[in-house]
Amino acid sequence: MNKLNNELKQVLSEAKFIAIKFNHTRIKVEDFFIVLAKHKNSNVYKILRLLNIDIKDLINEVVSEYKDKNSIRYSQEMLDSIVASDSLKEIIMKASIEAINMKNELIESQHILLALSKEDSTLGKKIKNKGIDESKILEGLSKIQFSNEKNYNSDEESFLNKYAIDLTKCALENKFNMVLGREDELGYVIEILLRKSKNNPVLIGEPGVGKTAIVEGLACLIVQGKVPDELKNKKIYSLDLGALVAGSKFRGEFEERLKKVITEIQNSYGQIILFIDEMHTLVGAGSTDGPMDASNLLKPALARGELHCIGATTIKEYRKYIEKDPALERRFKTVLVEEPSIEKTIHILHGIKNIYEDYHNVKFNRSAIKAAVTLSSRYISERFLPDKAIDLLDEAAARKKIISKVDRDNSSDVIEVKKSDIAEIVSKWTKIPVSDLLEDEARKLRNLESHLKKRVIGQNKAVQAVSNAVIRSRVCLSNPRKPIGSFIFLGPTGVGKTELACNLAKILFNDIDSVIRIDMSEYQDKSMLARLIGAPPGYVGYEEGGQLTEKVRCKPYSIVLLDEIEKAHRDIVNIMLQILDDGRVTDGQGRTINFRNTIIIMTSNIGSKDILKEDDEEKLNQKIKKELIKEFSPEFLNRIDESIIFKPLSKDSLIKIISLQLREFIAQLQNKNIKVNITENVKLLILDYLEDLQFGARPIRRSIQSKIITPISRKIVEGNIVEGDSILIFDNGKEIEIRNERRNKK
Repeated sequence: MNKLNNELKQVLSEAKFIAIKFNHTRIKVEDFFIVLAKHKNSNVYKILRLLNIDIKDLINEVVSEYKDKNSIRYSQEMLDSIVASDSLKEIIMKASIEAINMKNELIESQHILLALSKEDSTLGKKIKNKGIDESKILEGLSKIQFSNEKNYNSDEESFLNKYAIDLTKCALENKFNMVLGREDELGYVIEILLRKSKNNPVLIGEPGVGKTAIVEGLACLIVQGKVPDELKNKKIYSLDLGALVAGSKFRGEFEERLKKVITEIQNSYGQIILFIDEMHTLVGAGSTDGPMDASNLLKPALARGELHCIGATTIKEYRKYIEKDPALERRFKTVLVEEPSIEKTIHILHGIKNIYEDYHNVKFNRSAIKAAVTLSSRYISERFLPDKAIDLLDEAAARKKIISKVDRDNSSDVIEVKKSDIAEIVSKWTKIPVSDLLEDEARKLRNLESHLKKRVIGQNKAVQAVSNAVIRSRVCLSNPRKPIGSFIFLGPTGVGKTELACNLAKILFNDIDSVIRIDMSEYQDKSMLARLIGAPPGYVGYEEGGQLTEKVRCKPYSIVLLDEIEKAHRDIVNIMLQILDDGRVTDGQGRTINFRNTIIIMTSNIGSKDILKEDDEEKLNQKIKKELIKEFSPEFLNRIDESIIFKPLSKDSLIKIISLQLREFIAQLQNKNIKVNITENVKLLILDYLEDLQFGARPIRRSIQSKIITPISRKIVEGNIVEGDSILIFDNGKEIEIRNERRNKK
């Protein structure tokens, strides 16, 4: 029975009603033949018409021996109990031999007729008496096939060929790339297609994750015969909705075209699967004022199971269009196509690299493929794997080919694309320096603490704690389900809490803009939670997303800096529990936002007075701990990796910070070709200008601006300092003085 094509399976199902009608306990050959002869699209019906056989008269002869039982009412139990009789099974077995002789994989209606014409049964004799034999059946079949081929090649008749693309034909011509790493999704699509009901899969996922590639892969499997028997010999057509709409000038013209496409698919008896890419475009397509759009034309055929369909759309468009039409949504079974992992993407790229190597006449080394995946994953956040990694390889190969043709006489040699070539393309896209992209990860981690200590002065313990957490995470010895690290920075103002976060972002992610800074004093009200993670459906701003979740979604490799966490409402602090424990949170639109590649830094002024007064470290730690327990819940504190106390800056540390900021200022002037010399006494004088050391390092910048930067800026504007000049900044005993040494020499 498995060898029957879809048309005969439908005939077998309908024959149950005939069997019950004539009070048969099993489906007889006659019951099966009655339904088959009535099917106007079957080859049996067409052959009988070509032979000028009165089909109605033949059916009447077959049923003349039975007494009609019109009063019988059908039930599901009765239908389930009716199975094929032994005689029918024997005919199907003989028909399978006819199919093999005709080199067909499945049994079709003409094979049944051929088997019956060779039988000596009552039905066989009646068929012979009508002059039906093997030669006439084969002659009629050849005429039908010639007619079908003629119609198939006619643009006027075949709307399917006009408004859809045969993907199985494309697969046969090797137009598709190999599909790797999507075995689970492909298997699930096949599983859904084999279902009795709701056998229409819809692939939903972000752009570039490989939804269309899965359908192309299915077409390749069908051509190769690596699918279950029920899917063998089927064709997949991709509907071109744009071609359907284009040129439809009059009302009803679009609907007529689509209806003819649907009719052609229905007449194939399940042999054609329709693929609709960008499925959300169905909703509203072709509609003017009325409700009759493309989706409403498809619904009846989908409901009756006469149309086999695969859809593909993005998660956003699915929610916006398909979910709002429950009648359309319930006829499809969703298949979520997620972005592949870095390891899986590397496997995919190794599988398809030959295609791009042959096209560009280049070779990708292993480091280039790995770099394409890792660099695109980290720095190109607005797109998705594997699409962005494939684009990197493609563009790097094209660029390398152009450069090699210019630089080398013999351009026929195979060119090798290296990691540095990939980094150059990423640098071009993101504006991040190539040297930062190519810096060895291990060397970066080894030097992390020393680099931070150069930039963050006087907070060695805090720097060490943060560096250790990052190193643990990068060598995969920390919990992979949590963020890289989570810290509370405690201390008075101006001691380096924010500075440490900014410098950490610069070193780790090569971008100071990787700091997502949220001022928690703005979230003192419970209702502000919606602003942080996004408003729920039905509220203003639902489509916009949350300030925190949207930024992390766009930049998954970043530092989340939550300033003054103690000022936020308790319910808003509680949302951090899930982020700190599981590394993810669900936003207002129901999307899961991944925080596992972020560092969570929360700053607080809790215990600032104690930090300024208390010199005993043990007593200070106990006091701060008590303050934290008063302010935050135990479950919140237990989820934080470390609470780090930033000590007040000593005079030595402040002088180092003054030197650091002066060096930055000197570098700016040197860019303008102005040399600067600053005496050591100037640094001490700037320190004396500070009114109160408890304000930390922030007043230093103001002092430098007022005493040095502003006077020099005025001199440049007035023309007293120009390019090529050399200036001396010194302490004249009363104040800071600025002297143009080159002008004085003249």
